[in-house]
Amino acid sequence: MKRVYTCFCTDVIHEGHRNIIREAGKYGELTIGVLSDAAMIRFNRFPTISFEERMQLVKDIPEVSNVVVQDDVMYDKVIEELRPDYVIHGDNWQEGALKAIRDNVEGLLKTYGGEIIDVPYTYNEEVKRIDTRIKEKLAMPEYRRKRLRQLIEGLPARERKLILLRYGMAGQPPLTQLETAQLLQISRSYVSRLETHALEQLRKAWHS
Repeated sequence: MKRVYTCFCTDVIHEGHRNIIREAGKYGELTIGVLSDAAMIRFNRFPTISFEERMQLVKDIPEVSNVVVQDDVMYDKVIEELRPDYVIHGDNWQEGALKAIRDNVEGLLKTYGGEIIDVPYTYNEEVKRIDTRIKEKLAMPEYRRKRLRQLIEGLPARERKLILLRYGMAGQPPLTQLETAQLLQISRSYVSRLETHALEQLRKAWHS
């Protein structure tokens, strides 16, 4: 049987996903990759449920034969390991920011004769309601705090530690720049530069 692959980065299975699953069934056995939390955050998507819950959400779909973890928005590792005959996706990745991902997948599949299946993108009232509900959820204080934590986790190790220390997020009161410099054994001016850079990266990610 032919192998079909797609990747989901969602907290809710809606009609758009179900449509892709139905189409995939026409071509062969479906494996779905669940994008890891870290990969979602790098892609400016913020999960509102745990990774384990997202995995179970996909495992509970009867038409799905296998579920794997996809650790990057690019499909290189998954395609190398699974060598699917088809990669199926909504046709919204034919343009815009997602096009680079599609182009990469197409190049990988061509090396051994695999193909892309583009499914007309579904954006009906159900999908709109779900999108709105998720945006409203992410605007709630507890999810805003969680989102900030997720963004901080995505910083380089030294900048991440510095921010946690400076803003009292490491289980202790906030430290001054001088105290942080002494603890990290770097100069105060270097702490200032690192902090400025880290905060700028967080601002850009938050508003993107």
